[in-house]
Amino acid sequence: VKIKKGILNGYDFTYDLKSQIIYWLEHNSSSFSFDIHKVRFDGEQRESLTASTDYGSAYCMEFDPTSRNLFLGNSFNSQIEVVNVDNLQRSVIFSGNNQETGVGRPMLITLNLQDGEIYWIDDGYESVPKKIGAVKMDGTEARIVLKNDLN
Repeated sequence: VKIKKGILNGYDFTYDLKSQIIYWLEHNSSSFSFDIHKVRFDGEQRESLTASTDYGSAYCMEFDPTSRNLFLGNSFNSQIEVVNVDNLQRSVIFSGNNQETGVGRPMLITLNLQDGEIYWIDDGYESVPKKIGAVKMDGTEARIVLKNDLN
């Protein structure tokens, strides 16, 4: 893919194989905001989907081709969010709540589409430990997959 404009402060990317689109995050570190950008595999039709200073800073993301949702790990607000790529509707699925099974600082996110689960590597924050966590895509049934020896 040849992108005609540069990528500044890119953090994570994912793709939609069916639509042949790459999505990526670009951060503005001075305002803790981010843009979600997309471009076709052929490098054409680049655009910014959304910019937000209201929600903090997404650090990681993964695309669900079935729902056409981007799942975002927001390390500034300690939450997992979802953005639909078609209508840009955005919502919080799961947050930190300072609980052991909650979200601290998500660093990497992936999806188990078969079981409807989100997995993330968490760097921890306050009472939320470093761990690999999991939660259903509707925000229920949070659990710790692995908590020890993540340093």
